[in-house]
Parts: sequence; C-alpha cells; structure tokens
Amino acid sequence: MPFLFSFRFFKALCCLLLSVSATVLLAQQDAVPTEHALLDPEFAPRFLPLVVKTEPVIVPERRFNREWLAERGLAFAFSYTAEAFTNVRRDGNSRRGAEYLGSVDTTLEFSLGKLGLGRGQLVVSAQSLHGRSINDSRVGAFQGPSNLDNAGFSKFTEMWYGDSYLDERIRIKIGRQYADADFNVTENASEFLNSSYGLIPTILSPTYPTPMLGASVWAKPAKWISVGAGVFRGGELEPIDETARPMKQGLFTMAEVKLNPYSSSSGFHGVLSVGVWQQAKGARSTLTGMPAVRNGGVYATADHWFRRANSAGENSGPGFFLQAGWAPADRNEITAYIGGGLAWRGLIPPRSNDSVGLGVTQVKLSASGRETATEVFYRWQVSKRFAVQPDLQFVNRPYGTGRNAVVAGIRTVLEM
Repeated sequence: MPFLFSFRFFKALCCLLLSVSATVLLAQQDAVPTEHALLDPEFAPRFLPLVVKTEPVIVPERRFNREWLAERGLAFAFSYTAEAFTNVRRDGNSRRGAEYLGSVDTTLEFSLGKLGLGRGQLVVSAQSLHGRSINDSRVGAFQGPSNLDNAGFSKFTEMWYGDSYLDERIRIKIGRQYADADFNVTENASEFLNSSYGLIPTILSPTYPTPMLGASVWAKPAKWISVGAGVFRGGELEPIDETARPMKQGLFTMAEVKLNPYSSSSGFHGVLSVGVWQQAKGARSTLTGMPAVRNGGVYATADHWFRRANSAGENSGPGFFLQAGWAPADRNEITAYIGGGLAWRGLIPPRSNDSVGLGVTQVKLSASGRETATEVFYRWQVSKRFAVQPDLQFVNRPYGTGRNAVVAGIRTVLEM
C-alpha cells in the first residue's frame, strides 16, 4: 500500500508539471512576434522569451494643493510668528516675567496672466497681532527690541497691483503698500529682530503697521544700476493738544539709486544704495512746535557678501552691512542714525539654512542724547517651514536717558 500511494502521488505530480509546461508553451506561441511567425519553421527560434503585456500605470493628479494652485495663478502663504521677551536687568519699578506677541500673516497672490485675466499680479495681505510689547512695559527704547512691537490689531494690510515691462527692466507697483518693501532694503539685516534693521529710524516712510496708498516705479537701465521713485499718501500727525484733531500730512516722496559694481558670480559682491525722502507738510518743529513744516532726509546702505551666490541666486556665507541716515534736528526727534553688523548663513556646514548675526545700531535724539542697541541671534531652521530664533539685546540708555536694559527672548515662525 505505501508503494501504491507513492506511485499515485508521483503520477499526479507529473500530470501537474505537464499542465504547467503546456500553459507556458501556449503563452510563448501567442507571444511570437510577426517577423518570427513568417520564418520557415526550420529557421524560427525554438525558444522565445515570455512576453507579458502590461498597461501603463496612471498616477492621478493631485489637485488643490499649493503647487497645483500656483501653476494655475494662485499662490498663497500663511504663517504664525510667536515670540516671548523679558528684560533680564530690572529695577525697582520693573515687573518680573515676560511679554508675549503673536502674529498671524496671510498673503494671496494672483497671477493674472495664468488666470486669463490680463497681465501682472495682484497681491492681498492681512495680519492679526495679539499680545503685549516688551518695549512698552519693560524697556522704553526708541528702537524697539522687536519689529512686531505695536498694539494689537486685525486688518488687511497691503493690496496692490504690480507688473514689469521690457524684459523686467521696468517694474511698477500701485496700491496700498509698505514703502520699505522696495526702498531701504538691506538683505544681510533682514533676520535681525530689532526694529531699526528693517527701516532706518530717520526715514518717515509708510511702514508697519500702517501702509499707505501709493505708487512706485523701478528702472534697470544696466545690470549694475537700478533707479526707483515712489509717491505715497501722507498719514496723520498727532497734535500736541490732545483735544485737537490730528493734522493730515502731505504726500511722501522718495527716490533711490542702487549700484551693483561687482558681478554676482564673483566671490565679493553686493549692493550699494543712496536715497532721499521728503514729506510735504509732514512734521512739527521740535523747537517751535509749529505744524505744517516740510520735512526730509537722506540715507545710504551697503550690503556685501564674501561668497558666490548659488544657482538659484541666493546669497549665503559671511556677509556684512552698513546703514546710515540723517534728518534735520529742528523738526525730527531722531536726527542721525548709524548701524551695521555681520550675518552668516550656513556657518555650521551640516546646517546650511541656519543663520547667525551680530549687529550694533545707534540713534541720536535731538533733545536727549544717544541710544545704542547691540543684538546677537541664532536662527535654527528646524525644517522647511519651522524656525526657532533665540535673541539677546543690550540697550544702552533707552531713549537717551533710560536705565540700561538686557533683553532676552525667543521667536518661532511656523509657515503653512
């Protein structure tokens, strides 16, 4: 019986192998190319590779994500900035603890050409600020330790239309905007938190948090030079008498020349800029107190790097900057400003997107001396959309007469 059982098992296994072999041969016969089928059987190949016909895999297109919308003319940005600061050096009148500020920022950019609505771009921005400023409660400096220092608000900020002509040699922008978005721009100073690095204090241009209706035009006649001019609606000047109405300022105008004497492909390259500004009926004389005094000033900046820009045109490596501004002392609270510093993106090789900076700024108050602020920071780019920035500032004689302050804090930025 065992022998019979084994023989039957062997017979069944042979039948199974024959069936599989026949199936493979039939598949090979069906897969014989036309040129082989026309050959004489004696010359036709006896064994042909097994061909398996497959259909291409169709990956469904992802829709309504950031990249998909940008390709079709709608780009958006959303971020939340949170920071906490404290004055480490306190006197008897100072309270312990820290102050917190948070800002929600969103921007929509419509590319009218991609949307089939003409040409140019339309930009709409909004911001919501909440919390309390460290400067108001614990420092009292003219140069705010944070460029977010302000009372809370929620509003639309910028709404403007822009376009370029002649292969981007001429650019225009019309609408509600911040003047310092295009004028007085110092790239190496952009990641410092003190308010003086973003806008030279002697310039009274429309800036955060009050944009103004205006128009600007930039022309680039050659690779090494750019010329820009802008005109903006004037704001309101608070009267000395609190019972009186605010005085409406006249038009604010400014012009700037940017020079790039070095090629971006060279190791040492940068931008030099010189500008002038004027405010019609825009100041109250600090000496006489009379309103409707014409105001104006000049400024200059230098921005340089010691390494070539990468393929995307982004500057990295060590860089330095200088800023200076002047305004007449008889009608301005700040008559002179000077600032400068060093910034280095990618100082630590494995952390190519991290930045470190050291800067010093000083303002001369027309009535109460000088105020100096020193700042050092390290910006840790944790991921593509999240950054953490510890910051330390030493403020010498806030507002020219105040007690020295040591301001320590941290800022986080989350982009979505």
